[in-house]
Amino acid sequence: MKLEQRERKREQNEIARILNYYRISMPEGIDLLAADWHESILRQSGLIPRKITLEGAWWKEAFLPMELYGEDDRIYAAVPVGNHYHVWIEEQEKVVDTQLAKQFQRTARCFYKPFSCENKGTGMLWRFLWESIPHTDLIVILVISLFVELCGLLMPYINSVVYNRVIPSGTAREIPGIVVLVISTVIFSTLLSLYKEICRVRLGEKMKVAGQSAVWRRLLQLPAAFFKQYDSGELYQRTDAIEEICNIIGGRMLPAALTAVLSVIYLFQISWFAGELMIPSVVILFIQLCNIAVAGILQIRLRDRENEAQTKVTGISYQLIRGICKIKIAGAQEPAFQVWASVWKHMPVMGNAWILLSPVIAKVTALGGSMALYWCAWKSGLSTSDYIAFQTAFSSFFVSVLMLADFGLQLGCLGPAVKMLRPVLLAEPELYEDREAVERLEGRLELNNICFRYTSDMPYVLDGLDLRIEPGEYIGIVGSSGCGKSTLMRILLGFEVPERGSVYYDERELGQLDLPSLRRRIGVVLQDGKLFAGDIFSNITICAPWLTMEGAWEAAERAGLAEDIRQMPMGMFTMISEDGGGISGGQRQRLLIARALASDPGVLLFDEATSALDNETQGRVVDTLKQMKCTRLVIAHRLSTIRDCDRILYLEQGRIVEQGTYEKLLHCNGRFAQMAKRQLL
Repeated sequence: MKLEQRERKREQNEIARILNYYRISMPEGIDLLAADWHESILRQSGLIPRKITLEGAWWKEAFLPMELYGEDDRIYAAVPVGNHYHVWIEEQEKVVDTQLAKQFQRTARCFYKPFSCENKGTGMLWRFLWESIPHTDLIVILVISLFVELCGLLMPYINSVVYNRVIPSGTAREIPGIVVLVISTVIFSTLLSLYKEICRVRLGEKMKVAGQSAVWRRLLQLPAAFFKQYDSGELYQRTDAIEEICNIIGGRMLPAALTAVLSVIYLFQISWFAGELMIPSVVILFIQLCNIAVAGILQIRLRDRENEAQTKVTGISYQLIRGICKIKIAGAQEPAFQVWASVWKHMPVMGNAWILLSPVIAKVTALGGSMALYWCAWKSGLSTSDYIAFQTAFSSFFVSVLMLADFGLQLGCLGPAVKMLRPVLLAEPELYEDREAVERLEGRLELNNICFRYTSDMPYVLDGLDLRIEPGEYIGIVGSSGCGKSTLMRILLGFEVPERGSVYYDERELGQLDLPSLRRRIGVVLQDGKLFAGDIFSNITICAPWLTMEGAWEAAERAGLAEDIRQMPMGMFTMISEDGGGISGGQRQRLLIARALASDPGVLLFDEATSALDNETQGRVVDTLKQMKCTRLVIAHRLSTIRDCDRILYLEQGRIVEQGTYEKLLHCNGRFAQMAKRQLL
């Protein structure tokens, strides 16, 4: 036991190294004797794990911290340092190389850092991105940029020497040395710039990976009510803004800012060679900057309007593409195009006169500025050699100042991009770190005085509903449309919160439970459930990633789908699209049922799950339901689906008005009996 405790303590220290890399403190109160202590640390710290396969020279491409597994299945933390991974073997820090990499299995886990759960808004985003920047690369970029600018100072000096000394002397003694100096400077500067670009790309990619993973993690943590405000296409357009933000900061803004700031040293060189031309040079630069600033501000305003319009266009385009089959069936191509065009017409057009004339103004200013500099140089009696040296320094400084202007424009472009992302950043996420994780579900459910309505000005969908279900009970729920059946399902899953009343799972109040872990113990099949683009095996095991091929076949057998899969050329690896393309509606529904059964849930919820099945397949699914030992709740309009239920509940206006077995309710000659007679007719 002591040996096991020491090993778990060592593994806890390894996980702590990964947390320290992300500046996250180790959660308190972790019980190392608990079976799920490892996952408990990840859940409370918020780290997002992902299984990966190590391929090639993975140790030379350090990107994310990883959890490696030795040949004896021991855990080792691999932390990126520069472009390599460092691990700790017997408390000694080592750099992973070819020999050391052979000691680890090819399977590992990498970890992503989420946004802070306590913070919201753009301030949180800026702090997160700053922490995600590898500061070593940032220092390298800064130092190299300084050296490159210093190398640039040599060219004006070399021109001065050539025109002041070499050409007047009429000898070629100094030319070889100058040529060697120029070539060496160019090669040295090019190599430094190349390495700086490598560091910049690595910095930008790390920021992008961190930003995108954190945004998508936050999006998945948002409550179901948030997704009612936006359609899928619009929401994708908004979340994709994080990529634009990272591209602006790491790709263009950061290099431009460093180069522009360091280029101030050219001013001293300009004043040294031609102090008389300092004032006209500054005036020319000021005019150019004003032109760029005005055009840039107008472009930023246009970009803001364009982003808002683009989200609407993307949303409607996604809806039309998803419904293209229905559009064709109805012969509604023309109305569909009219709908798209009515949204697209709000896209702004680049029609501002200043934006169109800005390039012309820049050319005229450059031409007029050159003529003014010629005239000032002639009036001041500046020598040819000093003017050529000045022109070289001024050109370098001018390019750097334009980069400073570009930095300002990129900074301004961040505003529209952040505005697109702001709804996701400001939304309140569902936080469950301090709640009790559900490891096992016996299946006892209780609803006490549940009252719920979607808005305060609407009538109650559920009004004082009381229900108690024992473990293993088979419950059928029926009623007319709008009586609250599907709403009841959403409340049981925690997607909606009742105004009054409480929901209990195994005598534990729903508000005190970790909802993701609870939902993993519940199998759910909806009438309009969605599939994922991929093969059949992946769709069955997506909620049960530990499941083997044998387990997937067993789930398919219980759902009445196994024979259909065997007749497909690629079997379990048959590819299907997200809308179920390539399989029938009945097969699609049975695949959703197989997915729900795959994880062997403690509670099973069916919402019109068998409506698309033929009688024979429905009978097979119903037989499977009867044999299962878990708690089952089935919403159905076809009463043959719930004939063998232990209890049938009839809902009306949000209340249970009748309940009992199928035969008992028929003999009562109430609302259920009337529904049964209508179906028999």
